Amino acid sequence: MKKRDTSDALVKNVYLSIGSNLGNRIHFLEKSKYLLETHDIKINGIDAVWLNTEEVKKFCP
Repeated sequence: MKKRDTSDALVKNVYLSIGSNLGNRIHFLEKSKYLLETHDIKINGIDAVWLNTEEVKKFCP
């Protein structure tokens, strides 16, 4: 019997709130995305409250 990896049972979806109301908003969002992706974390979607349509497409093609 193969032992089940405990990570298989963990939740794999997360809602993450990243505030960027100071300074260069796009720069900080890009940096956050980069840092998440370096840990093999994929962004599936974003709330477009603070971004225009083109910026949303850039973050989640």
